[in-house]
Amino acid sequence: QVGDSQKLKVKGAKKKVKWSSDNTDVATVNKKGKVTAVSIGTAVITGKVGKKKYQCTVTVEPTVTLKKVTAYDGSETKKSELDCLFREDMPNIPYVEVENYLEFVFNDTDFIMTEDGDQYSVYGKLKDGDKTGSSMVIDVDKDTVSFDKPRSFVVGKQNEIDTDFINIVPDKVEEEKELLYNLGDYNVDFLAAEGKAYLPLSTLADIIFQSYSWSYYVDGNIYLARYGSTHKADIITSIEDAYFNTVERPADVVEYAYNELCFQLDNLYGKPGKAECRELVEKIDTIGFDKALDQGGTFNTISFADVKKYLMSNNIGEYGAGMLMLHILLSDGGHTKISTPFMLRIALDPDLNQTEFAKEYKKLTEKDPVVAGLIDIVKPLETKQDFFSADLSDLREKGFGDATKSWVGDEGDEVAWLYVFDNTAIFRFDHYQNDIIKGQSGSKPFNEALEYAKEIGCENFVIDLSTNTGGSDDVMGFILSMIEETNACSYHMDAKTGYKMKDTFYADKNLDGKIDEKDEAVKYGFNYAILTSRVCFSNGNSLPCLASEVGIPLLGERTGGGGCSMSFFAVSGAAGSYGISGTYMIMNSKYESVDPGVEPTYQMVTVNEDGTIADAAIYDSAKVVSTLNEHYKAK
Repeated sequence: QVGDSQKLKVKGAKKKVKWSSDNTDVATVNKKGKVTAVSIGTAVITGKVGKKKYQCTVTVEPTVTLKKVTAYDGSETKKSELDCLFREDMPNIPYVEVENYLEFVFNDTDFIMTEDGDQYSVYGKLKDGDKTGSSMVIDVDKDTVSFDKPRSFVVGKQNEIDTDFINIVPDKVEEEKELLYNLGDYNVDFLAAEGKAYLPLSTLADIIFQSYSWSYYVDGNIYLARYGSTHKADIITSIEDAYFNTVERPADVVEYAYNELCFQLDNLYGKPGKAECRELVEKIDTIGFDKALDQGGTFNTISFADVKKYLMSNNIGEYGAGMLMLHILLSDGGHTKISTPFMLRIALDPDLNQTEFAKEYKKLTEKDPVVAGLIDIVKPLETKQDFFSADLSDLREKGFGDATKSWVGDEGDEVAWLYVFDNTAIFRFDHYQNDIIKGQSGSKPFNEALEYAKEIGCENFVIDLSTNTGGSDDVMGFILSMIEETNACSYHMDAKTGYKMKDTFYADKNLDGKIDEKDEAVKYGFNYAILTSRVCFSNGNSLPCLASEVGIPLLGERTGGGGCSMSFFAVSGAAGSYGISGTYMIMNSKYESVDPGVEPTYQMVTVNEDGTIADAAIYDSAKVVSTLNEHYKAK
């Protein structure tokens, strides 16, 4: 470490040794061979005896300090103290003790760590029961993390969304494949102290949690945001303004954030086919993100070189521009959104507020015409789906009129609607959220719609997904199980390893709070169908793809795709998060990607030459009824 000294000798030397250092900024050596550490880095010390040279490499390590850091789990009242190491050259990057941090996030699980030289093995065991997970092995010398069975590592509750109406059980398709992450390739070093392994906070969260939680380190505290947490928005908003009122990004944050982003895109990104800039995605797949930017290229006025320049800038406005450029390049219709919501709002309207970030970004737009033009590129990407949804909603209102029944969700807004025409009931919802199945007030929109349709003698039950943009797997699985009238399944594949996955949905179909044999008898016997459009994305796309495989007809147009699960990551050193399409690709039962969408059984949407919707016969109630009656009569 800096300030330490050590004397070197050339064993067996009988002549005078002449000493030298190739990097005196890191380490000096005097004429007697005394080496003194000056700064962090590496130097080669040479001892010359006559014509012979003897060399050794000296590495000066940073001073490391152990601190207790307060970690908030979603709210200011729910907190813990975590052991963290801080390197003197990276004061803004906390290294969390792995076992300690895992137990903080998964509080229903005890984690056990064992040490074997430079390797530390960790596995979890549920506190309530004997279930244990697979192992994660951390090598603090090689800076690698490996899993023998990555999907089986976490055995506890992964998010804050309590759903008692579905149980998702993994089915074994093939043996899990070992997974290795080499963080050393991204200049991310691991630490160890007193028999425990320490990883940078964001790195550990990225590897373990992805879709389920992410953590920020701001103003000396750690803030955990869980997927589905009702407290997440409040506590993050309270620290967001302070971050965006700083102009300069610390040097250690600049370097680490860029290295971590490179790791994420090389290892945790699903590289979907719908990404705007296929050239960049293909280069990420073959040579990696950093080399792809260095190799150069331009897409839609955006230079890859400028992306890297701005991402590595210490100016917060320039960094925001780099994130927005990458947001545009990798935009895939909904899952990959590299800019944080706050950054995106400022980019769309630099006069929105007077934070330092807004001021710096506005300055940049005045001197860089490409940055100034980003708003004209990103607006259509962000609003395209909204425009289509609005057009379809207008056409639906004209065609269907007022709903027969509607339901209010947990937030006080209408979330589901039922229309009835002759012998056909049409149930509409625009997002897969828990209160579609079971609201906090006790409402059960989907099941109540089924019951009502049965009571009034309907034969056809249609699910209108034409303006549905996705959401919860749990809700999708429940609805799919109800209309397939069996235990439905979903399918995924890991883009990194090729590992195939299958999950079976066991639903509490009668919603009595228990998943048991009584649920097997819940069958309404309707002729089911689904209304689709290009707006159907993610699970709004996945359900029609899977339902069509069992013969349920689709009416409308090709669905919008969305072939990867979504992963969330924290912006290092900031109060913000962004999402990318993760490595879990959504598949059909043949393990073919659903990203291209699925063609309807009956094409009932007409499109103009400019891509706008001319007519949507899916909202012609008479045509929907006659189409289904004829379809099921023929069947």
